[in-house]
Amino acid sequence: MAEGPAGDSGLLAVVTVGVLAILVMTVLYFLQRRRSHNVQRVPAGAEVSTGSAGKAQPRRTTGAPQPPPRTGAAAPARSSRPARTSKFQGLRQVMPVRLTRGGRPATEPEFVDPVVVHGSWCDSVFHATHEAGGTRFAIRAATVRGKEHAYGGEPGQDAVGVVWSASRGALLLVAADGLGSLRDSGAVALTAAELALDHGARLGPGDPLSEVFRRVSAGLYREIERRGLDGATTLVLAELRPTRDGVLVTTCGVGDSEAWAMQPGKWKALHHERVRDSENITRHLPKHQPAAGRDPIAVRRGTVVVVASDGFAGALGGEGSPLTRELDKHWQNPPPAVDFLAQVGFQDDYFNDDRSAVAVWIQ
Repeated sequence: MAEGPAGDSGLLAVVTVGVLAILVMTVLYFLQRRRSHNVQRVPAGAEVSTGSAGKAQPRRTTGAPQPPPRTGAAAPARSSRPARTSKFQGLRQVMPVRLTRGGRPATEPEFVDPVVVHGSWCDSVFHATHEAGGTRFAIRAATVRGKEHAYGGEPGQDAVGVVWSASRGALLLVAADGLGSLRDSGAVALTAAELALDHGARLGPGDPLSEVFRRVSAGLYREIERRGLDGATTLVLAELRPTRDGVLVTTCGVGDSEAWAMQPGKWKALHHERVRDSENITRHLPKHQPAAGRDPIAVRRGTVVVVASDGFAGALGGEGSPLTRELDKHWQNPPPAVDFLAQVGFQDDYFNDDRSAVAVWIQ
């Protein structure tokens, strides 16, 4: 009987410790939950609000494939400065930016100045519309650094762009893909895209589209020598000229970057240089020039015209292509810019190269 009070005291101590532990865990749980309300968990490819005034919005996911995770060397610090002006007059570079929720305009921004999209370390996207000759062009352009370069801590080497040529009454699309075997090919691809937009905008009404390549090659030789660059690049152009019944599309290219047209239920290659058993051998600028120019083809409204580097275009074509099946569903109308970026950065273990594309919906 003498041990009764001691036993009761021990039991009381155990109960007290247990209750205190439960109280501490409960407090920690509610503190963590409160803090978690200030952290938005948003799926890859979705937008997020920023700033203290940002109001939480319902999450929006896209049915399109999501971009693969990025690894490798840390990217340079992002800047809040406006888009950098190119040395080519009137040409703007779209620099990587953080996409936010809440600032999406009710209407598409009007396309005014020529734009080149190039993100060496980060993904980048551009969108706008342009109307001419009774035709409305909805423009989407994006570049995504591939997993191979990301894992190696190396910059991407693609560049894409678009310009309106008043002298020819046409929209010009450009895609350039630097050769990965040469260290400065990213800079050469960017320079080629800038030169192509500059010369394409000033091309005379009667000049062939292939003339742009001659001028770009001459400019590349000068830049490579002046800057001591070790690089080369592919280049593909597509010119879209509005007509009464639709659009005339002229394409020209050097290397494995490609041009395609999507109509409901089918895809058509407008330009490619695919050669069986030779996928690692590609023609390039400034060494090579395009083959004989192709005649323009007429496409109707509702068509989507795409120029792209092989990291994206290589997955197109054929009934067995998962990418074409997905795009058939999601490209019936111009997608939001963030969705387009996710679609260009589709996930597939086989395609590890940089992916860049300009797509135009003819409406």
